[in-house]
Amino acid sequence: MTKILQWLKSKIIFQIFTIYLRYLIGGAFVFAAIVKIRNLPFTILSTETEVGHFFDALHRTGEYWQFLGWMQVIAAFFLMTQRWATIGAMLFFGIILNIFIITISVDFGIGTPIITFGMLLAITYLLLWDWNKIRLLFIPEHQINYNLTDWNPGIMAERFWMYLGGILFIISCIFGWNRMAPFLWLLLCISLGLIALILFFIINKNKKQKANLSD
Repeated sequence: MTKILQWLKSKIIFQIFTIYLRYLIGGAFVFAAIVKIRNLPFTILSTETEVGHFFDALHRTGEYWQFLGWMQVIAAFFLMTQRWATIGAMLFFGIILNIFIITISVDFGIGTPIITFGMLLAITYLLLWDWNKIRLLFIPEHQINYNLTDWNPGIMAERFWMYLGGILFIISCIFGWNRMAPFLWLLLCISLGLIALILFFIINKNKKQKANLSD
């Protein structure tokens, strides 16, 4: 598995995919989290329905409902910064696993469990991506003897992505707090993400050209 991961992490396409997957999951959870932080109901479904009754009971817990929101925001922040994405992925694994179990235990219909299972797979992928760091937890201290620099993630090491993650996190918080249209948030984030991606490669190309000229 180590060789497969090293091969994947050496490909720019997978590096970009991983960066933006972190943005997507983190940003999406900010919306759900801020509703809880503000102690607002998550759904308008009647309490006579199983799902409506479940969320109404959670909402009535008050502090616990807000605690769930804060944990999701914290995990989203870690994930979107890229720098602390491993911590974010580990936090989100527990959160999403819990959500997935809820969606198959309560009658959410067919579509919701499929979506939450897809999110669980996405987080599992992110954990595997950072396996070189996580596996330290499972190795006895006297057996730890390998160089993390061999896993250099290439363009992922650039601070550019950390700054972009911070901007997307702030935008997601603003849209979520004001309960603005999710579609408009998604459109804005996708547009900003594409512009930033193009800008990054232009800047990176210019740096390489200057380096070649100086040589």
